[in-house]
Amino acid sequence: LFKKSISTASPPPTDQVDQALAESLIEYTSYLRKQNLGVLPEEYRNLERTTYILRSKMTAEPLSFNSDIYKLDPRYSHKRYMAFAGGSTVNGWGALDLGYRFTAHGLIDRDAGFLKNSSIEGFRLEASFRKDELWLKDLSLVNVENYPPVKIFEASPSWKVHIGIQENLLTQNMTDHYARLDGGMGYSADFLWGLYYLLVSPGLNLGQDLSRGQVELGPVGGAIYDLGPMKLRMEVNYGRALFESESLDFLRIRNQFRYAISRNLSWIQEGQWEKQLTLQKEGYRIGTSLRAHF
Repeated sequence: LFKKSISTASPPPTDQVDQALAESLIEYTSYLRKQNLGVLPEEYRNLERTTYILRSKMTAEPLSFNSDIYKLDPRYSHKRYMAFAGGSTVNGWGALDLGYRFTAHGLIDRDAGFLKNSSIEGFRLEASFRKDELWLKDLSLVNVENYPPVKIFEASPSWKVHIGIQENLLTQNMTDHYARLDGGMGYSADFLWGLYYLLVSPGLNLGQDLSRGQVELGPVGGAIYDLGPMKLRMEVNYGRALFESESLDFLRIRNQFRYAISRNLSWIQEGQWEKQLTLQKEGYRIGTSLRAHF
């Protein structure tokens, strides 16, 4: 009923509206008003007015008078910190993975109100080890992805930026890594059953044996499907090296699947495959892990 109401901008049948649905519709119209600089789009004004009237006739206590209202704020609907442990197969070799993340919200986590389909990470450290080898899988200092579903069925401006150090899957040595700065500008659109985005993404790589060039440019496209406790993300990135003596094209595909066991525990299945099309080099990582949120 919620999805139908916001997609058609019409109130649901009176006998099917409960306290939770009314509050959700009011929160959504408030979000639209904020996104439009304090002016609610005309097509949603009847929905807002009718919902307020229906809620006022309910016998349940309005949430605005609930002494625990602060616990319902989007900022508190998810845990800020995360630690995980799991295992991976990296170019045919098995490895154990450990990591810690300080963040406001991660894209694969449960959505948190105003952070729907967005990621705001300030620090993420992931490491892998096998036998006597220990290497850095990912050290992200900044990772922001913003795919805001402002209106259903309409494209919204979107962007991302990432600064960090990553392992190099295109070499034979698992301990090789490189620094990477990349971003992107484009559009995303929410079609209720999934969100899709397409960006133009420039990147800067610094390190040894990159096999992809120091400066690259190409499109990034992806899809995000949110099914309550389950969430699936798929992304494809094609790029070409600029300012190189030879043409260096690459293709990068990654996917993530999350199942929320509870509010504090999630199971993650993820994979990444890269190929340097010109030099015919390729590498992959497939892993699974348990994440504890606290």
